[in-house]
Amino acid sequence: MDFKNKREMDLRRTEKLRQLLLRESNSVVVEKVQDGKPHWLVADGRLVNRQSDFFSIGAVVDPVGKPRFVLRQVEQALAMLLVTRNEAGVFVLLSVRSEPGLMGLTCFSTTIQSTPSNYTRKHGGKATPYLDYAQHSNPERVLHDTVQYDWGDLYEAKWKRFLVLEVEEKFEEVSGFVWVHLHLAKQLLLEDDLVTNDLRTCLALIISGLEMENGNGPSETNVLVPRTGDASRTDREHSAITYQSMDELRVETNEGISYQDGFSNAVLFFRTKASSREVPAWTQPLLRVRGDKRITLFASTDGEQQKYALRLVPQSGIPSTDLWAPSKPVGASPETRMVVLTSGEGGRFFRYRIFLELSVVDRQEMRDITWPHGTVWMAHDEVQGLISQSLVTSLELRIAWSLVVASRG
Repeated sequence: MDFKNKREMDLRRTEKLRQLLLRESNSVVVEKVQDGKPHWLVADGRLVNRQSDFFSIGAVVDPVGKPRFVLRQVEQALAMLLVTRNEAGVFVLLSVRSEPGLMGLTCFSTTIQSTPSNYTRKHGGKATPYLDYAQHSNPERVLHDTVQYDWGDLYEAKWKRFLVLEVEEKFEEVSGFVWVHLHLAKQLLLEDDLVTNDLRTCLALIISGLEMENGNGPSETNVLVPRTGDASRTDREHSAITYQSMDELRVETNEGISYQDGFSNAVLFFRTKASSREVPAWTQPLLRVRGDKRITLFASTDGEQQKYALRLVPQSGIPSTDLWAPSKPVGASPETRMVVLTSGEGGRFFRYRIFLELSVVDRQEMRDITWPHGTVWMAHDEVQGLISQSLVTSLELRIAWSLVVASRG
């Protein structure tokens, strides 16, 4: 098959997947409500759920004296992806995920994207499909197993477990799930608002290794090895942080109750109905972050090889820990070459728009750019090796890296 016909087939398959998301999103209803009663209330200064410790929202006093919202989630979320291989190639099992805060309401995600409260059914909802694979995984079938930090400036040291398991054959999926060829999954990463950041992270972690094992990848680094992380809860205490009570940030209007911090961020209440979720209807607060987020990964050409600008940076929600993140030029930046739009986490943030950017800088442009102290230029395999480890990279780097792995090969 020539390139033109292959590209046309990819476009048709992508459009078919896009229509699947559209049909699902048409069945999702999200509406703003007056408050979070009866389940959401302020206790010990934080906005919490009285039924279960899903997550809570507090307000940290910034060094300049202004309160800033942060989220706390004690439970370790699970993002599990099932993979299989046959004569047609590598396939991944994606779920159709509806969240009230997502752009477009519905995206493709990993096979499982869930917290223990959900999959242990503390809320009385439906069982989580394919959970048995995670609970009774064969070590020989584990392709990847790490824990990774979430948004370090919006959460208090929250992490997720990313588990990738291989199954022997492509079984018939249940409703709300679809097997997608790895090649097509890569193309989804280059489309606006089609995949969650969990799926971006998961595919960024494993694509190079999967392609290498199938003989068509550019990398010689095998990243598909179990690297389980065991970060300690005791390392995540925040006794030195000063909080302001959410009651002091409460705002009451004719439209209902909300909360406002010192940076124009707001907490609003929404009710969602989505038949595809374990619980078909629920009310929750969402954090509306003021302003969009721009994440740019800069690459420099060095002969035939590209190197990427990274540096170790602190994040406010992860004290005493520096993480590898994209390095930003000081002053004027070079032109961006690739932009993909995505949402912040739709289950916690309301329509938080993110611009993911990949900018390739040639040697001539490099002469006019000043980089901050600590900037390190790393080759592709070095970056891939970094993100395949637990708790050393920022989410910003991992989701930006998805543009790199999707555009190679």
